This record gives sequence, C-alpha cells and structure tokens, in this order.
Amino acid sequence: MSKAAIIPTQLSIRVPVLNWAVWPHDASVPEGPAHGFELQYIDAMTRRRLSNLTRMALHVAGVCVGKTPRVRTVFASRHGELHRTVDMLTSLAHAEPLSPTAFGLSVHNASAGIFSIARRDRSSATALAAGEDTFGYALLEAHVQLRSDPAAPVLVVYADEPLPQVYAARSCAGDRPHALAVLLSHEAVRDLTLTANRSTEAPSGGMQSLAFLPWLAQGESGSWTGHRHTWRWH
Repeated sequence: MSKAAIIPTQLSIRVPVLNWAVWPHDASVPEGPAHGFELQYIDAMTRRRLSNLTRMALHVAGVCVGKTPRVRTVFASRHGELHRTVDMLTSLAHAEPLSPTAFGLSVHNASAGIFSIARRDRSSATALAAGEDTFGYALLEAHVQLRSDPAAPVLVVYADEPLPQVYAARSCAGDRPHALAVLLSHEAVRDLTLTANRSTEAPSGGMQSLAFLPWLAQGESGSWTGHRHTWRWH
C-alpha cells in the first residue's frame, strides 16, 4: 500500500504514455455488470468470485498491457470495494457469519494481487486511494516509479463505481461505473504533461478520472478542480 504525499504549491510532470484502455469504451456500451469484459487470463473459479469493480479493473489492465511480460502496477480507486464492505457490515449487523472469500476480496489491493497471480508477475504492485484526487496521485506515483527505473514500464489502473445507496448523498454528480488503464513507458507514442496547483477555485464537480477521458480519446487538453488542487493536462 502507498500513502500519497501532499503535493507542493505547484507540480509539473511529463508522463510518457505507451498504451491505454477504457471501459466503457463507447457511449453505446451498456453499463450493466460484466458486459464486454475480457478476462480470459483469469481462471474461471476466480472470475466467478469477482465484483463488478474488480472485473472492470482487471479488464482494462489486461487489455492495456497485452503481451507485455513484466510490468509494475499502480491500482487506484477512490472508494474501492465499498459495495462488498457494506454487504459484510450488514451481515455483521444481523449476526451472520462473514465469508472469508468476500473479506479477502474486499481489501484495497485485491485487484493488484489477482492481476499479479494470474500473470505470474512478481513485479512491484501499489494500491492507492487519495480521496477525490486519487487518479492524479496514481499518475504521480507511476511517474515517480518510472523515474526510479526507466527500463521497466508502469501500469496505472483506475476503477470506480457509484456508492452504495446508504452513502448516495455523498456521490459525485454524473458518477457511473468506469475504469481506465494507462501504460507508462519510455517507448511511448504520446506524452502527457500533468500539472497541479493549490487552488481556491470552486470545485469542478464530477470525478477527476471521468474528466480525463477526453484526453485519452482525442488528446484534448483539460482540467479538473477539487477542493484543494487544480489539475491540468495536455
């Protein structure tokens, strides 16, 4: 697990992006559970136990890395397996026994562990959560790792879904199930310049990761403001 540091007054990094994957990949793709996921690299028994969130994350991760044999990973999610956690808390409230499998798959680094085991890849894996700025910090963490060892690529995987009904009042406007993966490598086909500044502007609303999607799709510059920082990319 990695705890993101507070960024300085101004931050500017250059991120080399070799490949990327997004789900849903098209506005016409339904958002129902497990629609169109490619998880053949995961054994059938494990696939049956996965939540929709983990399926999304592992789908874009597998598509993005392709046949890359070894890759370090940064798995990130603002809320993580909150649906599974709420189900377990409900079971406890009713004095029902907890499922060991459900508990094991509820931790924040569950997707990272499954990805590593399925690919037989012992490269380093990081699981990260940093509130509303989680996606930006995931890119920053991956950038630092790539700088520390430029020869080894780093995969960023971000996945989130709307909060359970009990927490619906805290959901972001326009929130929807989605996942994206970005593979960083010095063999990149596209460079991303990412900046972050302390900000007193009104928050943009919506999720940072969703605001980033137009850059992946068309290379469009964009920005997103949270309660503490404004992030810009081009």
